[in-house]
Amino acid sequence: VLFRSVFLFGIGGASSARTWHAYLVNFVFWSGLSFGSAFFLSLMNILNAKGTRPMKRPAEALAAFAPVSYLLFWVLFPGRRDIFPWITDPVLAKLAYLNEGFFFIREGIGLFVLAALSVALVAFSVGADRKVLRSPGGPVPDDDGRLERNRRIQRLLSMLFSVVYLFIFTIFACIWSCRWIRSGSAPCSASIS
Repeated sequence: VLFRSVFLFGIGGASSARTWHAYLVNFVFWSGLSFGSAFFLSLMNILNAKGTRPMKRPAEALAAFAPVSYLLFWVLFPGRRDIFPWITDPVLAKLAYLNEGFFFIREGIGLFVLAALSVALVAFSVGADRKVLRSPGGPVPDDDGRLERNRRIQRLLSMLFSVVYLFIFTIFACIWSCRWIRSGSAPCSASIS
């Protein structure tokens, strides 16, 4: 309640741009931490890292913030003119790619896909342990093959998430870089116009 009040006071005041930039920095930090943790979780699954077990639960907990991050992305929309200078002062060479509608739809779809994959990854990761935790006498033998099937799904989801994460965050890094937006060329080897 306090944050919401301070935020609304800030965006309604004379320094609304400063409030929106503070929100953007916090959004990028917490979203990066969440999706980075999901990426770390996926790497542990891909590499079948047994020694990293104590780090798995904190990574799952941070990755569970991904759906909230997706929702918080849409809070940026009302402040878009204060946050993104290319909206009020467009770069003509990049106008087709950098316009309000296409930007928010593209970034929203990317965050939605990442959030959905993060939730699925965490659900299967935690699901594998539920069966073991429910057993009164310790580890349960995998009589019906569910644990092995769950591990295969986790590895598949991990590989998919890793590829999607690297692709989407590479695009995000190029797009959100004001240096690229203001220059005549892309920092990545390909030119987007």
